[in-house]
Amino acid sequence: MEQNTIATLEWNKIKEELQEYCSSSLGAEKASKIVPLTQLDKIEFLQNKTADAIELIRKFSFPPLYGIYNLKGMISRLKKQAVLENLELMQIADSLRVSQSLKDYKSEFDSEINEVVKIIDKLYTNTRIQKEIERIVVDEDTIADDASRELFQIRKSIREKTEEARNKLNSIVKEDTTNLQDGFITMRDGRYVVPVKSGAKSKVPGITHDISASGQTLYIEPMAVVEINNKIRDLEIKETEEIRRILKELSEMIFVYHHEIENNQYLLVDLDFTFAKAKYALDKMHTKPLLNSEKIIDIKNARHPLLKGKVVPIDVKLGERYSALVITGPNTGGKTVSLKTLGLVVMMAQSGLYIPCDDFSKVAIFNNIYTDIGDNQSIEQSLSTFSASMTNIVHILKYANDKSLVLFDELGNGTDPTEGAALAMAIIDTLVKRGTLLVSTTHYSELKLYAMSTDGVQNANVEFNVETLSPTYKLIIGRPGKSNAFEISRRLGLSEKILSIASNYVSKENRDFEEIIAEIETDRIKLDNELLYVQKEKMRYEKLIDNFNKDVGKKKEKAEEEIEAAKLEARKILEDAKKQSKEILKLAKSQKANTETRQIDRAYSEITDKFKKATDKFEEKPVIKKRYGKNITVKLGETVKVISMNDLAVVQTLPDNKGDLTVQMGILKFNVNISDLAKTNKEIEIEKSQSSYRQVLKNTLFKDAQYELDVRGHTVEEAMIEIESFFDKSILMGMKTVHIIHGKGTGALRIGLTEFFKKSRYVEEFRIGSIKEGGAGVTVVTLK
Repeated sequence: MEQNTIATLEWNKIKEELQEYCSSSLGAEKASKIVPLTQLDKIEFLQNKTADAIELIRKFSFPPLYGIYNLKGMISRLKKQAVLENLELMQIADSLRVSQSLKDYKSEFDSEINEVVKIIDKLYTNTRIQKEIERIVVDEDTIADDASRELFQIRKSIREKTEEARNKLNSIVKEDTTNLQDGFITMRDGRYVVPVKSGAKSKVPGITHDISASGQTLYIEPMAVVEINNKIRDLEIKETEEIRRILKELSEMIFVYHHEIENNQYLLVDLDFTFAKAKYALDKMHTKPLLNSEKIIDIKNARHPLLKGKVVPIDVKLGERYSALVITGPNTGGKTVSLKTLGLVVMMAQSGLYIPCDDFSKVAIFNNIYTDIGDNQSIEQSLSTFSASMTNIVHILKYANDKSLVLFDELGNGTDPTEGAALAMAIIDTLVKRGTLLVSTTHYSELKLYAMSTDGVQNANVEFNVETLSPTYKLIIGRPGKSNAFEISRRLGLSEKILSIASNYVSKENRDFEEIIAEIETDRIKLDNELLYVQKEKMRYEKLIDNFNKDVGKKKEKAEEEIEAAKLEARKILEDAKKQSKEILKLAKSQKANTETRQIDRAYSEITDKFKKATDKFEEKPVIKKRYGKNITVKLGETVKVISMNDLAVVQTLPDNKGDLTVQMGILKFNVNISDLAKTNKEIEIEKSQSSYRQVLKNTLFKDAQYELDVRGHTVEEAMIEIESFFDKSILMGMKTVHIIHGKGTGALRIGLTEFFKKSRYVEEFRIGSIKEGGAGVTVVTLK
């Protein structure tokens, strides 16, 4: 990558931000060396590693990343049979410990493929060595007493002899208060001594080890403890030798595995760096780019990654219908920021970093990015802004090719406008013919006309609010920007007289052109406002329909409750009447002669019949609901009968997984279930006439029946079209289960198809294929 580009786009600041997310100095060092790559497969591998690290963080939180040290020096010393020091041993123990912690971290991960998990699996662990170091080494200066039996016994003896020496000296100090300077014990040259007054040296026999600065105090080792101190000294030498032996033995044990331990360092640094990229992406809410080698850029809501506060996002499309973009607009309007945003997005994507854009943004891969941005004036070389810029442009024209991205800021500026515009158009022409993708900002009206009339070149502008005299920073592709110099000057107070004089100096063609641009901008604003009004009215209308449907539903439910209550009340009245009639007739029958009881029985029979007829009116009869939905399919625009309303309607949307769809009846739209729809007589006749054709088609297709469809290399939209056709044929053939091969790649195609399967009227259920079926590269679909 060009050094000028790296400096101009401030790539080093991106690296500095990334370094802050590293857990070790080695990881930060690797982040400081990150550069854009040019091979698509390598870049995709790095992007997938970042994605895999993000997946782990989302599932298991942040990984344990500590104890990552540069072990190369100590491994080199081990090869020369050196003995490692305490700190070096502690660092090796940390390296082994973090390796084990990372393996524990991912232990519950059950996905099939994850590049970061593969790296963790390669880490070497050795609990025996790790525990042995932890047992022996207490800190940077201390070895544990129980590091060996010999060391334990030596230190025990040292403690005993020390205690014996102190007791003797304490006894001397207590007995002789005349000759001793102070009543305390101290040490000189590693031996226990007492402070003696200079004039009493002969009265305290022993070895003098030191004298105070004033000369008034001598530090004497009394003869009574000389032998004990000698013994302590011998024991300390043995202690040092034993510690040396222990460390040597431990170093030799480590040397056996020095290759594995050294390799751990590289793996741990790579993990630290990869997780740093993941943390950076999550913290900044960046997304994974869709990479391509077809020179297509389509970034959505791209934000400059280094700007703080509220950043206005931009959309940039380049490479499909046009290969050059000419951006116009006022100064400080965001043109240069747009250039730098595009350049940084591409560099980040090619470095394996997520990008500050919305999902599904497309980024092409370039062998180099060339820039001519900012003030190129060179005082040292005595070059003007134009000369310095042109020197840079000559370099770009020499090396830029069909795999390059070129970013020009104010191309042709700094010289005569007519000649500068002509040069700019010639430069753009040359690069477009080479197949180079380029974006250039300009103030020249000639370039606006050039972009409107030249194949492969498109206009764009950054909006400017004349009312507030401030830019909106929004990039609009497809229209040139209007020059606002006169309007801004007018609002800032420049007199109309001067503006009128200035207007006369502008050519008629330029005035007409600016007026056309102004009219286009006015029409755009008007259309935008009208569209906003229509959207608001649509939302209001949909809310009214929703409220109407809810109100009708509530009223219907209330009416049904009232009818049910009335039925219960009527049944109760009839029951009471029946009981009273029965009692009256029973009483009359007991008081009448036998000849009259027959008439009473007939009367009771008539009452019972009338009661039955009356109660039948209030009996709940099961409603047999005809479910036409299982037997019919509908098409958009088809006229169907809504059974519950006994009226015709037009299909507006196809049924979802639950069979719900929208139909329009007159000016109103309703949500209904397909089970409430029936074919009209006209549609039934059409389907009957087509049935024989379908049978012939089925017989023809059966010969070529396939249970799988390969859509790798397709866009989501292209794949959906092929899959729908494939589903039609499969259902016609009576196939229940089919395989859709979409591959793994970036995962974008699989994600898009997953959303499609969720909403498809053909799909009963779907799942990712097993390892035998093709794993994550295949989706197994069960058809309805």
